[in-house]
Amino acid sequence: MDIEQRLNRLERQNRRMKKGMIGMVVAGFSLLVMAQASPPKIHDLIRAKKIEVVSDNGRRVILLESWKLGGRISTNNKKGKTLFTVSATDNGNGLIATYSSKGKKLVSITSTRGNNGAIATHNSKGKVIVDLSAAGDAGGSISTYDHNGTALIGIKIRKNGSGAVVHYNRAGKPDRVWPPN
Repeated sequence: MDIEQRLNRLERQNRRMKKGMIGMVVAGFSLLVMAQASPPKIHDLIRAKKIEVVSDNGRRVILLESWKLGGRISTNNKKGKTLFTVSATDNGNGLIATYSSKGKKLVSITSTRGNNGAIATHNSKGKVIVDLSAAGDAGGSISTYDHNGTALIGIKIRKNGSGAVVHYNRAGKPDRVWPPN
């Protein structure tokens, strides 16, 4: 084999190598584009003890977590103050609460110590103003309070099952009941 034949053979090999390299680059680029275009995988189950969703500035705005009493979900405003919470109470029942932009409780839906339902509205200082709660099988009660949380008026269930309106003095002590016993 002379030099000219060797040179022709090397040129053919070089052309084939160039075509092969171009083919590999095109195939790799095509795979990359197709992989990016495929839809994201949706998982059937995500297991975690805590999930936080954060805003663009890194502040937590949603929290889902497992804690000592069960599960908890809460949302926060852009300043980090809690606005809404769903969780378990100490006695294992549910709790829903909303808060002002300053972090003061506004409304809570929960249970009493006797596992009866209760709804409370609060003023801007976090003091209970109106309380509506069940009193077991006997019935329910409604109470109103002043801005400091001192009782004003109550609609209650008596031990005999009859209803009564209770008026409270400035110290929050019952002073009049209608109808009288």
